[in-house]
Amino acid sequence: MLRENEGISENLQVLSFDGQRLGVSGSSIMDYGILKNSTITVEELSWKKLYFTMSSNEKTIELKVRYTDSFHRIKSVIWEKEGIHSYQYSLYYAGKLVEDYRTVASLNIQSNEATLHLISNPEDGVLSIFAETQGKGTMKVKVRRMNTVLDVKKIVESSTNLHSED
Repeated sequence: MLRENEGISENLQVLSFDGQRLGVSGSSIMDYGILKNSTITVEELSWKKLYFTMSSNEKTIELKVRYTDSFHRIKSVIWEKEGIHSYQYSLYYAGKLVEDYRTVASLNIQSNEATLHLISNPEDGVLSIFAETQGKGTMKVKVRRMNTVLDVKKIVESSTNLHSED
């Protein structure tokens, strides 16, 4: 329930009651003498050391983070510490893109120290292109270099009310 409500994985929780640590496999609440309206203490194993490598200059950043920290927050710390804006890079762990909304706990990192990679994002400049359409003529459309062909189709579609076939 704590994982669902608070985002704290079961393996990151330490529960105790009346000074006694809970968690012996197979033990029930009754085995510990916990009665109705009793209070148990939940302690989060809160800190983890993460390394962030930058391939562009072979620099490594070390941060002490909480399991509940989002990568959006971690990127803010990197910006404060290193002056690297979050839009300038993407984070990757185990070969997969780490979305900013995810938490450290959501990556299910097993070791106490893990390495994530900062991969520079190419500049995503705006381009003007011309789209020739049937019945609507030629129109100038502003797109980003990183847009996909499907993105461009949707931009043209929204400008002309024409429906494209993927």
